[in-house]
Amino acid sequence: MKSKFMGKFLPPDYEQRLYVQLQNCKQGNRTVEVYIDEFIRLNSQNLLPDNENMQIASFKGGLKWEIQDQMKMLNTFTLGQAFDLVRKGEEPIWAPPVRTSFSTEDLKEATNNYDIQKVITIDASYELYKGLLQGRSISVMKFGDNPTTSDAYEYCYNNIVFASQMNHKNILRLIGCCLETQIPILVFELIEYGTLAERTYNNDPLQPCFVPLLLTQRLKIAMEIANALAYFHVGFYRPIVFRTINPINILFD
Repeated sequence: MKSKFMGKFLPPDYEQRLYVQLQNCKQGNRTVEVYIDEFIRLNSQNLLPDNENMQIASFKGGLKWEIQDQMKMLNTFTLGQAFDLVRKGEEPIWAPPVRTSFSTEDLKEATNNYDIQKVITIDASYELYKGLLQGRSISVMKFGDNPTTSDAYEYCYNNIVFASQMNHKNILRLIGCCLETQIPILVFELIEYGTLAERTYNNDPLQPCFVPLLLTQRLKIAMEIANALAYFHVGFYRPIVFRTINPINILFD
C-alpha cells in the first residue's frame, strides 16, 4: 500500500521571480508562451506594468493551445531549466508529446457521465472520479462550473505545469487533460483504495466494520509523505512548496 499526493503546490516567491524573468523575454519566444496562464493571472492582480499588458493581450486568444505546448515542453525540461531558457531568451528543444488530450465525450463515457457511484473524493475546488478509458483505469478531476468563486483556474493550471514534471512513486501521475471545457479536466492514473481520511476515521453508518490503520501502517504512510515532500523541496532546480497536506489529498494504491 503506497500513499500518493495530490493538491496545490507553488514555488516560494514564484510570482516575483516569474515576473522578473519574463520582463526580459522577446515577444514570440515559445518559452514565454509556456507561462501564458501566469501572465494572465499576474495581470489580473495588477502586478504588471502597461507595456507588459500589451504583450499579454497578444497571447490570450491561444491560451488552450499554449497549454498543450507547455505540457509537451515539461516532459523534457524542469521548471528551473525553463526559467534559465527564459532568462537567456532561448527556445527549448521540443520533444514528441507524451501526455494525451481527451475529448469531453471520452471522459463522460469513461465515468458513465460522471456517475455519483464513480466519485473517489470531493474537494472545495474539484470532484475526482474513477473511470475506464480505452481499457485503462483512470481518475478524472473535474472542476466546478463557476471559477470566479474558487481557485479552480489557478489550481488547474498549476497542476498542468507542475504535475507534468513529476516522476515519483508517491506523487499522483498526470496522464493528460481535456481542453474542450471552460476549465480543463485533468486525467490522472487511478488510485483505487480511497483516501487517508477514509482510513483514519469513519463517519459512515453503512460501514460498521471500519478497522483503523495499524501503527506500523501509519509510520509507513508518514515516511512516504515525508519522502514525497523531500522530492518537492530538493528534486528540482528551485524548490516547490506543497500547500494542501491533508488526509483527503493523500490516496492509496
